[in-house]
Amino acid sequence: MPIRPHQVQAVPKPLVEGLEKLRQDLDIPEDFAPEVHDAARHAASNPRLPEVDRTDLEFVTVDPEGSRDLDQAVFIEATETGFTVWYAIADVAAFVNPGDPIDVEAHVRGQTLYGPHQRTPLHPPELSEDAASLLENETRPAVLWQLTLDATGHQTARTVQRALIRSRAQLTYREVQDALDNGTASESLQFLKTVGQLREQIEHERGGVSLQIPEQEVETSNGEWHIVHRSALPVEGWNARSRCSPAWPRRRSCSSPGSACSVPCHPPTTLRCVSFARLPSAAHRVALRDGLPRIRAHPGSGTPRSRGHAVFVHAVVPRGRVFGLQR
Repeated sequence: MPIRPHQVQAVPKPLVEGLEKLRQDLDIPEDFAPEVHDAARHAASNPRLPEVDRTDLEFVTVDPEGSRDLDQAVFIEATETGFTVWYAIADVAAFVNPGDPIDVEAHVRGQTLYGPHQRTPLHPPELSEDAASLLENETRPAVLWQLTLDATGHQTARTVQRALIRSRAQLTYREVQDALDNGTASESLQFLKTVGQLREQIEHERGGVSLQIPEQEVETSNGEWHIVHRSALPVEGWNARSRCSPAWPRRRSCSSPGSACSVPCHPPTTLRCVSFARLPSAAHRVALRDGLPRIRAHPGSGTPRSRGHAVFVHAVVPRGRVFGLQR
């Protein structure tokens, strides 16, 4: 059955009819085949669990309201010289075998598709919303990064391993932002803000650009439809910098030939590049800071390495989010 996202208000019926026609025209599947559901149920009962147990770490997840496909969890603690960022990614590869019906269907779909009236997931809900999801108070297999930062937010060391983790709470962005604003946030969430701000400063110093493009939502009033914009909360940016932190080493070296990096880069910016970057920002009324130094784009050379790709895809993309972490 199709998965309906959490809705603040119902999507108008005429709009649903149009979206359904668009889904059919684009050959977007409405559900998984029975054999994929069967394979997912079997996999959920027979995971390959890691030996390492890090359920002692007090992880939390931070996602939009109503989310069930929780693929990322974070815990940050202070050290004598800076911070340790513990970042867990749902290990779907613990449930999926290369060439099985789940794996084949995931390669056909490629990513999760989000629509106003329904969501078309990459993996069946038996995994993405249950057995593999980092749900509150549930022990789950994860790919666990340990990132050591100095007091300025620069990374000094890193390790990665498969481990069992347990999230202590499922939080929304609004809940975390309110807790930070009123001083009731946990120490780890306070460090999330601190590390996020340090990483913002590092991004500014290296000439990076992050466009805070507002989300668009359709609201109805007196039988009329209106498009409204929602500005991102500050914690969304801080969390994004934390969850992308495993790719930081690649970002530092992505100018080298053949590198595979999640944040693209290229030689110094031309006026044409700056103008191109300003087009979407103007359309969304997003102000870019003066003196835009560089715009980053994927290097022409360099192709992601394919070795270990199946494990990489299933480990990092329970919801279709791909980071440049190829080995």
